[in-house]
Amino acid sequence: MDDGIVVEITPCSDVEHKGGATDVSIRVEVPVHSAARRAPVDVVCCIDVSGSMSTMAEYEDITTGRMTNDGIDLLGIVKHACKAAMFSLDEHDRFSLVTFDHESEIRFPLTGMTEANKALHSLTLDKIRT
Repeated sequence: MDDGIVVEITPCSDVEHKGGATDVSIRVEVPVHSAARRAPVDVVCCIDVSGSMSTMAEYEDITTGRMTNDGIDLLGIVKHACKAAMFSLDEHDRFSLVTFDHESEIRFPLTGMTEANKALHSLTLDKIRT
């Protein structure tokens, strides 16, 4: 069956006639309306909400070599990553959120990721504090 999926593997450098190891670049192209569909997934994000997560997320400024931050704490970075994961899912996938410090709490159980549930759970993520 021709499902329109294209896989292309290209060496990153010339390969000698006698062979040898080389890095390769792999490109996979899946048509938007392809019959191919990945299996549904269940994703559970577990977020540390202890006091240490209020620490500013720092990185090294490449021009000065000094550590700096953009005013975002570690919890903010993690919440953003959870939202990115959640919004990449579709209605066939399920997502759950658990927070923990000295105890754990299920903020929402495995839920199908309809657009309405994404919006609802995004608000739940926004409310999480250390």
